[in-house]
Amino acid sequence: MNANQLPYAVLDRDVVAMSHGKSSAHGVGDTVPTFGAPRDGTPSTGSRGGTARETLNTLAKVNRVVLRENDRVTMLDAVCKILIEHRDYIYAWVGLNRQNSGDVFLAAASGPTCTFLEDFSLSGDGSSDRGPLCAVRAIRNAAPFLIDGSEHEDPCPECPTRREYPGRTTLALPLIRDGKNYGVFVVHATGPGIFDRQEQALLADLADNIAYALEKLEADERGENHLVEVMLLNEITRVALESTTIGEALPLLATQLQGALNADGCDLALWNIQRQEITSVASTAEEGADSPRSCPQSEGVAAVLAANRPVPCGPGCMPISAPGPKGPYIMGMPLVAHSTPLGAAFVTFNEERPCVQCDLSRARTITGHIALAIAHTTTVEANSRRIKALLALHETSVDLAGHHDIKALLRAIVVRAGKLVGTGMGGLYLTVPNGLQMVVARGMLEPFIDQVLPLGEGASGRAVNSRKAILINDYATWEGSSPMYADLRVGSVIAAPLLWKDQVLGAFHVEHPSPNVFGPDDIEIVSLFAEQAAVAIANARLIYNTETARKELELGYTATLEGWVRALDLRDQETEGHTQRVTDLTIELARRMDVSEDQLEPIRRGALLHDIGKIGIPDAILRKPGPLTEDEWTIMRRHPQMAWDMLSPIEYLRTALAIPYGHHERWNGSGYPLGTKRRQIPQAARIFAVVDVYDALRSNRPYREGWPEEQVIDYIKERSGISFDPEIIDAFLELMSER
Repeated sequence: MNANQLPYAVLDRDVVAMSHGKSSAHGVGDTVPTFGAPRDGTPSTGSRGGTARETLNTLAKVNRVVLRENDRVTMLDAVCKILIEHRDYIYAWVGLNRQNSGDVFLAAASGPTCTFLEDFSLSGDGSSDRGPLCAVRAIRNAAPFLIDGSEHEDPCPECPTRREYPGRTTLALPLIRDGKNYGVFVVHATGPGIFDRQEQALLADLADNIAYALEKLEADERGENHLVEVMLLNEITRVALESTTIGEALPLLATQLQGALNADGCDLALWNIQRQEITSVASTAEEGADSPRSCPQSEGVAAVLAANRPVPCGPGCMPISAPGPKGPYIMGMPLVAHSTPLGAAFVTFNEERPCVQCDLSRARTITGHIALAIAHTTTVEANSRRIKALLALHETSVDLAGHHDIKALLRAIVVRAGKLVGTGMGGLYLTVPNGLQMVVARGMLEPFIDQVLPLGEGASGRAVNSRKAILINDYATWEGSSPMYADLRVGSVIAAPLLWKDQVLGAFHVEHPSPNVFGPDDIEIVSLFAEQAAVAIANARLIYNTETARKELELGYTATLEGWVRALDLRDQETEGHTQRVTDLTIELARRMDVSEDQLEPIRRGALLHDIGKIGIPDAILRKPGPLTEDEWTIMRRHPQMAWDMLSPIEYLRTALAIPYGHHERWNGSGYPLGTKRRQIPQAARIFAVVDVYDALRSNRPYREGWPEEQVIDYIKERSGISFDPEIIDAFLELMSER
């Protein structure tokens, strides 16, 4: 069916007649059965008036408005006014379908007041349609509908022109474009015969142009909305890149989400799955509003995360500031990044809005980007904290070499660790025959210096007995609390044993007055400082009494490095054991290459720390059980630069940087991060690159099995002169043939 053969339906009493016309895209035919037309075939009387020139002028005026006006309401209102002024019509109006519902709203009108349009809707099956019959039939049948009857036959008693013009006639035309029904265009005339074939064709053309204009305006709006959305996502990305703490980023992201969804308020709440509690909240509520409060697990954040989709929430669903008497209407949306639940976003509306009217697709897109921004900022904050810890550990390493006052050094360790975990309360015990003696204390614990904690008592006693760090969320209610501290206000506690070789030297502990303050990252930090405290104590006991004090100090440094490596290996489980194997084989190959003994120690340190830069790689990439995407590889390839950034400020490790920074360079210049080639690459990095690839290919990975020895050797031979230094390959092959 072409544009001139669309069906044309009109009501003849109780029957809808279909015919095919050829005059317009709406199918105006030569013979149009009408409601109430004389039964004997006598043509209806009435005159439209005007000449063909006037008709064309009217059409031209309307088309100029339709094609040039960029505002929907202004355009439709102007069309209705032009028709009333230049044609013999008493009333003209346009009703538009409301998006995602069956309602029709009055968009523009010229003529009498149209109060009956306040209750105008179409049901799904047509059983409960409400509104003017002419418009309902035109929209329902997607075809023009003409009422051209006498005063004794009136199918639409609600019509606003009925009383003044009892013999009026009406033509309703659906506004259809590419199969989409935008609404209805309706004109009323004073009497029968006005809507003749020519007039119907004129109005059909106008309806087509109006539908085209509505389609164009809708497309323009989609383009503008897309541009706004892109700008919004760019702004969210900017916030993520510029924010260094989650506390800084959350309020900005909440404001962005509120504006994007045209909401009256927004709250972002992060959720700790292990503890089943809210960890932080950002709200756009005005200052002075009630503070956010927690919520039952069956509501709020937990409920939204369990549903894993946007869900409507009732008034008072937390974390939302306490509502007024009637309360806001709330929609909760999960915040999930890399399949990890982070929390929920709550947007509030002062007036009820059915969920069907919410742009859920846009909401999902924006909240998805906000979740990624939160994940990025959280990672940046965690990495910043790790770097601070590494720098503090480095300071302690320097102190280990220069301090002769052991108590001053141990106090510096307690202070530095306390700053990193956010507390001014902590101390250090040393083992004595009858228990643990406090030798360093800070904050409220200072009065307990030199006092002895009985064996196995309290958090430190438990840590010493188990030889593991422990976390107590609420010491006041913990069954193992020590009577020694009964009068102190102690909430959160971390205690870690001071282990040196096979000996327990004491315990390192930090406290906070409030419960539930510390987390897994804090345990890691305290454990690392406990290792350094153990090193400090062991060195202090040896430094004045033995000729081997210098070697023990070196072991202290090694313990620090190995502590970092263990922390990284625990995080990147697929490389467990890899570091020690490649370190040993690299030293063996370096000796084969006649590397001087004074260069072997920097090579050993560099091999130990070759992947330290991966501490800055997100867990979702580092622990991914399959091949990485190109974007993920881009992030992964940053780890040599991250290693440089972390280690170069440390004087002790500068001589070891060649391997962490250069072991991914290739002989032909195709490596990274600098793309250096041949002997521009440090010898230590060239030696290590061969060993690293050999061990990696021999080892099993979650996404592949390890290669057989012969296959690995063949591969390394093939890469000689491409990835690897040929001279080193020869030495390596000789070494492997002798093993």
